[in-house]
Amino acid sequence: MSIPSNHSETSLALLRRYTASHAVFNSLSALQLCLLSNDAAGGLDLLRHHSGYLRALTATARCAVCADVADEHRLLEHFAWLENRRNARQSVLHYEGRPGTGRIASFILLPFLEFQELRNPKGGEINAQFLAQSGEATRILHVHFSLPARNPVWNEEQTQRRAIWLERLQHLNDDGICRITWQESDKEASITLNQLNHESCNCR
Repeated sequence: MSIPSNHSETSLALLRRYTASHAVFNSLSALQLCLLSNDAAGGLDLLRHHSGYLRALTATARCAVCADVADEHRLLEHFAWLENRRNARQSVLHYEGRPGTGRIASFILLPFLEFQELRNPKGGEINAQFLAQSGEATRILHVHFSLPARNPVWNEEQTQRRAIWLERLQHLNDDGICRITWQESDKEASITLNQLNHESCNCR
């Protein structure tokens, strides 16, 4: 079975935006500052997480439909570290969990985690936990955050990312690739992904 073009188009659009995101370029700017200030240890940490983020991003983009759970796990870990470093904070954004095995819908968890952070850019604490439920096919990313921004203001870039992400959710649900449940409130957010039709992807 071939992949509908809309999957590839929305995946490519998200990939382009995440390779041109603040997580990439701001970490390079921070690396430059480390070099100028002779902070070798800080520079090495930044380089490790920056390259890890790019490797994981590339790995999750190999298939237009699904991604390896371990690759998604590494992607979120590096993203969380870079965001904490970018904002000079130690405990605002946490990512917990074990990668496990199996495959899940690609380009779902990273934008979801980013949106929760954007809702609370100035304070509070965000905890993301990656869990396995009901067997290998079901994965859940559960996000809790305190002191949320009740009326987040999205700039044009964020609005476009969100629109692409919601379009991807709709494609995956409509074509029976993945059953996705997404919930948000002022206190928490959660997303549950149940892979339904792995045979339709091209990753094998």
